[in-house]
Amino acid sequence: MGTIFTYSLAVSLIAILLFPVLHQTVHRNTCFRFNRIVLLGGILLSLALPATFTALRPISFATAISTEITPVTNTKEKSAVTPAKPADNSDWKSIAVIIYLSGIAILLGRELLSYYRLFRLISKSEKTVYDKYTLCIPETDNIPPFSWGHYLILPQTHTLTAKESILIHEQAHIFHHHWLDTLFADLYCTLLWYNPAAWLTKHLIKLNHEFEADYAVINSGTDTLFYQRLLVTEAINRRNLPYVDSFIGKKYNFRKRILVMSQQRSPVKYMWIAAFTIPAALSAGPIIANPVYTGFLSSISNVRLLPSVNLSLSLPITKNVIQTEESSIIENEEPAIKEFPSPFNDPTALNRFITIALTDLNNESDINVNLQITIDKDGRIKDIATSGTDNPTIKILIQKAANSILFEKTFVDGIPIEMHYSIPLRIMTAS
Repeated sequence: MGTIFTYSLAVSLIAILLFPVLHQTVHRNTCFRFNRIVLLGGILLSLALPATFTALRPISFATAISTEITPVTNTKEKSAVTPAKPADNSDWKSIAVIIYLSGIAILLGRELLSYYRLFRLISKSEKTVYDKYTLCIPETDNIPPFSWGHYLILPQTHTLTAKESILIHEQAHIFHHHWLDTLFADLYCTLLWYNPAAWLTKHLIKLNHEFEADYAVINSGTDTLFYQRLLVTEAINRRNLPYVDSFIGKKYNFRKRILVMSQQRSPVKYMWIAAFTIPAALSAGPIIANPVYTGFLSSISNVRLLPSVNLSLSLPITKNVIQTEESSIIENEEPAIKEFPSPFNDPTALNRFITIALTDLNNESDINVNLQITIDKDGRIKDIATSGTDNPTIKILIQKAANSILFEKTFVDGIPIEMHYSIPLRIMTAS
């Protein structure tokens, strides 16, 4: 459950770094088709790069274990496990994930309700089909002209000249398929609903749509001053529709739209501003790939909303137990499969296995490593990953031991489940 939130946090960081570049591109460059490519490319870049910077693996069932392993320096003596520290309190992370998912559910519900009202409005309108669009005349006049898909909604109370200008404006939205950008931006904001940069990026997309449609009207020969007055007139006593390309758009954008109508096309040099999107996005890489940040994201990914079980391991493993287990698991060339209790049912099981696996580790300094272990539905260790250390021996030793052990299956409601564990290890040299 926490994986979506984790992914959104990584995307949010890139979105924040990209926004200043996107803002300057839209407000300085009047090549609107180019701006559109940059805006959509920036969103796609923010969505794709987190998968490159760090592997955010889906977690279906996760439990955190805190373990402290202290190998002794004498090679004849084996490791001993000190009492484990209690796992970090993750209540706030669970609450954060619940709030995040609730926000997504609310926004999706609002989006569906908006489209239900839209289609109901269209269904009750008088329709006339043209070559490239369907003109809809609604029963109510308190909404502004707008377009969605191939539908153009135009209230009846307009003069002939005003109607021509509005039709050109809305036809430009339909011709350029602006509704697809708006839908994509809505989904982007749903994923990052807590991030103002996402909503401001959506605002830039819709503002650029209005620039492009306004330019089509002015290019058709319509008087600029008349068209500017028409915008203000249409905005009076009419409510804006946020999920479509409305003729009036946002009222606080009037000044910027009027200024853009009155100025000449900007030089090509302003397009070079968009070149900064790449370094701005890549600058998030060192942060996302940082072990501390990765560990934080991993801890949120491990949040599950099922009833949790606290696995606080405190049972010490004696030298005799280690030597007996080690001889049957690690040193034997053809070891017999040894069965361990399910870590879910017996919190000490995984602790014992890791301790046995690392008895041959000869480290010269303290090691802090985050270990991720996946146990499949049959009880076998399917995957092992380490982060926070460049020492490959840890993973090799655990993998070697994993080949000859089998955990009992874990069942939830009679169905075997896959288990994912994130285990912060502190391996210390003997004093």
